[in-house]
Parts: sequence; C-alpha cells; structure tokens
Amino acid sequence: MEQLQKCRVNSRVGIGKSDMMKDVEGFLTPLNVSVALITATIVCMFGITRPYHNWDMIGYVASAYQKDGYRGNDLLEQTYRDVRADVSDTMFKELISAGYRETVYNDPKALEQQIPFYSIRVAYLEMIRQLSHLGLTYSRSTYIVSSIFAALSVCMLAILIVNANVSIVTLPLVVLPTGILDLARLSTPDAIACFWGLLCIVTLLANSRWSLLLAAILPIVRTDFVLLSFLVGIYEFSRGRKLQSVIALVTSFLICVAINKSSSNYGWLTLFNFTFMGLTPYPADLVPSVNISDYLRPYFTVATHIISHSHFPIYLVASYALVTSSRRLIDLHETIVLVVLPMMFVLFHLALYPAYFPRFFVFSAAVVFVWLLSQFRLPYSTGARGQNQL
Repeated sequence: MEQLQKCRVNSRVGIGKSDMMKDVEGFLTPLNVSVALITATIVCMFGITRPYHNWDMIGYVASAYQKDGYRGNDLLEQTYRDVRADVSDTMFKELISAGYRETVYNDPKALEQQIPFYSIRVAYLEMIRQLSHLGLTYSRSTYIVSSIFAALSVCMLAILIVNANVSIVTLPLVVLPTGILDLARLSTPDAIACFWGLLCIVTLLANSRWSLLLAAILPIVRTDFVLLSFLVGIYEFSRGRKLQSVIALVTSFLICVAINKSSSNYGWLTLFNFTFMGLTPYPADLVPSVNISDYLRPYFTVATHIISHSHFPIYLVASYALVTSSRRLIDLHETIVLVVLPMMFVLFHLALYPAYFPRFFVFSAAVVFVWLLSQFRLPYSTGARGQNQL
C-alpha cells in the first residue's frame, strides 16, 4: 500500500528532468551504447542501400514539388523525372503500370488528386525538402529520412529496453519481428512516427512533463497519432496533471484539424471508400457507397490480416500475460504505459480504420514486446529503474 501511495504521489508531482537524466545515465554504459549504435547503423545502412521504392514515394515527391509551386503538366513531369532518376528501369515500369498507377502517370489531374493523401504528413515533407538543399533528389530523400529515423528509433528502443530492466542483447530480437528494419526501407513517414511515439512513451514512463508536450504535437508527425495524444492526455489527466493534459489534448486536436484543412484532405468517408472499395485515380470525384455491408466487411477481414503478421504473437502473449500474471504487475504505471496504452492505440486505430498496415503499428508492437520481455527478466539485469532484479 505504501508503494502504491508513493507511485500516485510521484505520478501527480512528476519527476521531470531529473528522472529523464537518470534514465539516460542508466543507459550510458559501453555495452548498451555499443549494441545500440551497431544495431542502429545496420538498420540505417540497410535502408539507404536497399530501399523498397514503394509507390507512396511518388505521392510524397509530388507533394514536395507542389509546395515548390509546380502545377499541372509541370508537376507531373518534374515528379516522374525525379523518380525515374532514382530507380531502375524495371522498377519504374512497375510504378507506372496497371490501371490506377498508369492513369496517375498519364493524367496531371489524377496526380494532383492524390496529393491530399500525402500533404498531411507535414514533418516528413519538410524534412524531404530540407535534404534537397544537400543536393539529394526528393525521391532519394524519402527513404534517407526513413533510414535516419529508423536508426533513431532503434536508439530510443534501446533506452526503453534498458530502463525496463531488460538485457540490451535483446535489442536486435525486438527490432526484427516488429518491423523497424522495414520502416528504414520505406518512403513513408512511419519511421518518424515510430521515433516520436517511442520518445513519447519513454518520457511518459519517466513521469516527465515532456510527455504532454510531445503528445500535443504528435499530429504533425502523422495525423492519426492524435489517437496517441488522446490516450496520453487522458492518462496524465487521471494522474493529476489536469490543466496540462487539457491543453495538450486541445492543442493536438486543433493541429490535426488545421493540417487536414490546409491540405484539403478528403476526410474519413472518402479515405474509407478509397482504401476498401477500390483505388480510384480521381478520389475528389469519388461517390461514397451507401451499402452498409461495404463498411462492415473490412472489420471482418482485418482479423485475418492481423493473425498472419508477426505482431500478432506479441499481442497475444502480452494479453495472456496481462490477464494471468497479475501477481507480477508490481509497477502499475509501467504496465499501463508499456502495454495498455500501445494496445489501446492499435484497437482505436482499427476501430476507425480497419486495415492492419504493419508500418502504422511498429512502435506499438515494439513497446509491448519490451514489456513482455520485462516480465521474464534475466537474472541480474540492470537499468535505470532497478538494480540486480531477479
């Protein structure tokens, strides 16, 4: 009871910078730093040298050039010239073949109508544009940014692992099945989102008020992260930081609305129809379905997608451990931050958008995996939050 009261007092007051510094100091040992840097370097170099060149690259390159003032035919020509210079002939043909891709390649109107899906990723686009000042093409910048932030995600994950009193040698074992290596190869903002999500979790675990500041600005990274902002804000509100939490929640919501408004985003209904009822090169002209079964079907099929992915065993075993091993849950705060909040993020996300694209949930799976490992700590594992725990 005394320990629980202390936990509540600390959660209300906030340990702040001193606790964050303790976390960092606990991480800074030769073994921890070496494993983290080696793993991060491998991830970064793998991403830079072996990019996927996924089609989203075209959407982000077009969005960047639109910000530079290109429109119509000029936008189309500049976009595909940039992409063509970075990919092989075979890959370029793949990017412009088939009905949807071919229409976008041939029609400037179709290309421009894809941009609202991509221009909402504000932070990612700005980083792509800034890298161009170093002489890089926008196409190449898309996966270099991803590679850098995937590597930073590895470092942040290493800090989380050590502070959860898990052996640092498990770091590569967490990186591989959760998909951080894939994020490094993708031309998407998901590696940035993974890093900021992990940073938010690390600060929240440390009872730092920085967690609320990060929660407030998460939609800048990826607008759907307003869900994580909501979860962090509600949790901090319940722990006594009422005014700060309300400010963070309102700020994150306003940022999300402002980004969608300024990008002329089509909204949930168009996105849902676009994703689940057939890609169209002209989403601005899309007429939403009025058949209720079209909206229910994705909720039934998403379950099979989750089960077939490597994230599923992590969620399954963690859920089992959470339900059956309550005697081990000495640190309620740690359990909520490392398993409850990330899994609620996944559930809320799927409730609104029933598609399990693994890249959206890498940070969640990684955090839950760390918690799961912390339930089976190796003898004499050490970290900033404990010494020689059995």
